[in-house]
Amino acid sequence: MRISREGIYFIKREEEGKNYAPKAYKCPAGYWTIGWGCRYWENGKEVKENEIISEDRADTLLEKKIYDISEYYIKQIVAVDLNQHGYDVLCSLIFNVGPGAFKKSKALKYLNERNIEKFKFEVSDRNNGFTKINGKVSEGLYKRRLREMELFINKKY
Repeated sequence: MRISREGIYFIKREEEGKNYAPKAYKCPAGYWTIGWGCRYWENGKEVKENEIISEDRADTLLEKKIYDISEYYIKQIVAVDLNQHGYDVLCSLIFNVGPGAFKKSKALKYLNERNIEKFKFEVSDRNNGFTKINGKVSEGLYKRRLREMELFINKKY
């Protein structure tokens, strides 16, 4: 399975609204980020201050990061079958929180146990889910997690 076009658009909306970022900026976590929320270039080098990117390259970079990171890790660590919506949500989640954080999470454990209620809680709970930046709850992340779980459960983009 691969991420759908709708899944890529979902990530774009979550990362930057409807506009990509042509110039590097510091994200709320303090990392230099560019395009559609990418911290690294195609060659693995970190994005640095004052770097710029075209929208076409930003699209290509996002898709490469999703394919190289999110899809790779889903194949390695997710032990349950997913529908397209669930797959797209996991691509969004792993792209945003990073594969290391997801791999060691209770959310993955519960997903692999098919305990969807606990999975949903571990992902989107305001105080215990993937909702914090530097130890503080981020309203933006909290709302993103709710939208991801809405898509996961109700299958509507």
